[in-house]
Amino acid sequence: MQFEYTTDRLIIKVLDYTYADKVLDFVYTNRDSFEPFESQKNSAFYTKNYQSATLQAEYNLFLQQKYIRYYIFKKDEPDTVIGTVSANHIFHEPYFSCSIGYKIASAFQRNGYASEALTCFCNVLFNELGMNRIEAYVMHGNLASMKLLDSLNFINEGICHKNIKICNRFEDHYRFALIHS
Repeated sequence: MQFEYTTDRLIIKVLDYTYADKVLDFVYTNRDSFEPFESQKNSAFYTKNYQSATLQAEYNLFLQQKYIRYYIFKKDEPDTVIGTVSANHIFHEPYFSCSIGYKIASAFQRNGYASEALTCFCNVLFNELGMNRIEAYVMHGNLASMKLLDSLNFINEGICHKNIKICNRFEDHYRFALIHS
C-alpha cells in the first residue's frame, strides 16, 4: 500500500504527527456534525497533543497494516483536511475482510468527495491489501451515508442491534457490505 493516492480532484494520504494542527482544525471545526454519529470523546481529544499522539499511533499501525487511515485533501487546497477514510478490524486469512469508516467536513459535503475517496480506497483495499469483503456500519437515520454506500454498490445486510456505543447509548446500525468481484 502506498502512503498517498490521487484521484481526479483529491489527494488521499497517510499523515504523521507533524500534521496535528491540520487534523485538530478538521475535527474541532466539524465536531457538531461528527459527534452525533461517533463514540464519546475524552476531554483531551480536542488538543494538539492528543491529535499528535493519535497520528503517530495511526502511522505505526498503518506500517503494520492493522489500522489504516487516509486523510483527504482537495488538489486545489492541499493544506486543508476535508475528510478521512479508514479501515479497521482488518482480518487476513481466512476472512480477508475489514470495516471502513469515513467522514467529510460539513463545508465539503454533497460534492461527491466521499464517493470519489471511497471508490479509490475500496479499490486499494481489494487490489492491494487483498480484501474480499468490506463492511460499513451506518447509524439508523443517517440517510446520506446509506445513499452513498448504495451508490457504491454496497448491499444492506440488515440491522445490527445495539452494537455501537454512541453518546453513551448503544445504537442500532445497518451493516452494509461490498464484496470483491
